[in-house]
This record gives sequence, C-alpha cells and structure tokens, in this order.
Amino acid sequence: MKFKPYVFLKYIILSSTLFIIFCGSNIVSQSTESELKAVFIEKIVSYIKWPNESDVGEELVIGVYKNADFYRVLTRIYKNREISGKRVVIKYLTDVEDVSNVSLVHFSDLSKTELLEVLIKIIDKPILTFGDKKGYSEYGVHVNFYTKNDFIRFELNTESLKRTGFYVNPVLIDLSKK
Repeated sequence: MKFKPYVFLKYIILSSTLFIIFCGSNIVSQSTESELKAVFIEKIVSYIKWPNESDVGEELVIGVYKNADFYRVLTRIYKNREISGKRVVIKYLTDVEDVSNVSLVHFSDLSKTELLEVLIKIIDKPILTFGDKKGYSEYGVHVNFYTKNDFIRFELNTESLKRTGFYVNPVLIDLSKK
C-alpha cells in the first residue's frame, strides 16, 4: 500500500470542518465527540505498525476498558468494517486480566492507580494503548486524546511507543501535540 501523507491531514481538516458546521456551537454532545474519536482511532492506527504483524493476526481486537458508552459507539461504527485490512472486533473489558487479549485498548476516566495497574500488566506486550484523559500519556499511554479550543486533538508518547516496538510514521508524529 502506497503511503499517502496528506490523506490523514485532509481527513482531519474535513472532520473538523464538518464538526463545526453540524455542531454550530461550543457545546459538543458526548456522542459526537465519541464518534470523532472512534474515527480518529482508525486513521491513527493506519499510521502505526505493530512490532510483529503476526501479533495482530487477521483481526484487530479493540478493547474498551470500563466505558460502556464508547464501547457502543465503536460497536456501531465498526460493525462489518476493517482497519488496515483487518476485521475489527470490539470487546468490552471490565477486568485487568482481559486487557492482555486485545490488539488495542482504550481507557477513559480511570484513576492513576487503576491505569498504572493495567499498564503494568501489558507493558511488555504489543498492545497499542489509547487514552482519553488529561495526563494519561505521561503515564505511558501511547495515544491520548484531549480537547483544545473545542477541537479534539491527540498526543503521542513516542518513548513508550518505541519501547514497546511500534513503528510510528513521522507524519503522525508531526500531526500530534509536540
């Protein structure tokens, strides 16, 4: 697959424009924000390579840890869809032991203690981590969403990504928070 560096940027601009048009105000509904984050996950994943592609297999298993609302959004959006040529399977996770059985895991609204407990469990595993709370990237979450000036943005913990063996396309690094 030929790398197209500006496709992601165009998508972000288009999504942001549509977001402004349809929202029309500074108040963002939770479902709209969750839907945008769900789509951003797909785009971000397309710019990241697992340390060993066979670790992912034929399915990209996305775990949503203790967030039923986001689980429902992902399930609706990714029903019968693929990301990077892999069938998407969404799992709702409530136990730290379950986190080891996914390709990607999303956290939101966990305490520092609970987040660190989960991250320690998967520190040596090729599991891409996404967060949704200020400060998560400082604790080792690979990709963290945040809101700035009513726009959804993301930051990368490049050190954590390198340590776990993920390759990140430089275009994605440029698009993330520095």
